[in-house]
Amino acid sequence: MKENFQIHIWLGLLLCLLGMSCSDDTPAKGDDPGNGNTELEVNEWIESVMRSDYLWNNDIPAQNKLDFSADPQTFFRSMLSLKDGKTRNGKHLYYYSYMEKNKDYKARTSIDADDTYGMEFTLFNVVNDSRACSGGLLGQGCLCDSFRNRKLLEYHLETAALKNDLSTQEALLLLALRQLERPCTRRELADFTGLSRGTLTLSLQRLGGKGLIETETPSDADERCPVLTAESASVLRDLEIALADWQAIRLDGFTQEECVQYHAMMERINGNIQNFLQ
Repeated sequence: MKENFQIHIWLGLLLCLLGMSCSDDTPAKGDDPGNGNTELEVNEWIESVMRSDYLWNNDIPAQNKLDFSADPQTFFRSMLSLKDGKTRNGKHLYYYSYMEKNKDYKARTSIDADDTYGMEFTLFNVVNDSRACSGGLLGQGCLCDSFRNRKLLEYHLETAALKNDLSTQEALLLLALRQLERPCTRRELADFTGLSRGTLTLSLQRLGGKGLIETETPSDADERCPVLTAESASVLRDLEIALADWQAIRLDGFTQEECVQYHAMMERINGNIQNFLQ
């Protein structure tokens, strides 16, 4: 009898341990996002990050009002506040926050980066308690002006980039090569675009693989000058449309005469800057 009682105790302990180990294999909602293989898993991760970090997280709809079966881009936009971005005459023109798909994503085995958490998407949202970001959007001065223009340009470039299966950085590089007066080395391109050398190199490799640029091959990699190919023409047209939309928002409400005056003044200002820096 005593032996049977001891056996029952050991069996009970074993079953408890097995139960604990099985329960640990299933993460709770909002915890470790796993491999990001399902849209539901991605959307649960997006909701967790947004409710924790988003500046206007109080405006996010209740959980039972969200459609977790939607694709991640649609789901992300459904959580954005009308305070995020610019509204004019009751029409919301654009959001500051956006989401990009990581082109080289592979199912993770460990956490790869702070902004992706091993997922196949990167969130670029106005962060709660982020004075630098919210201050840049609402502040005054040349740095704030530059920041707002960059965010607005990135928003419109993203549309053209997604249409052509490019990242925003790749679209920015194509636009830079289009606007520059002469071929530039990689070192000069990094300085001009503000991209890190690593991001620049990877983006150029991707653009070359798509046949949108070609590169001279001197011995020094930093001296190679990427140039646009004929295949880039259709992408460049989309980028020009994005630029037109960007400019339209900047000059919204201007009369034709005011637009002419603005361009004339900017031409003089840019001329002064060029003369000083040359």
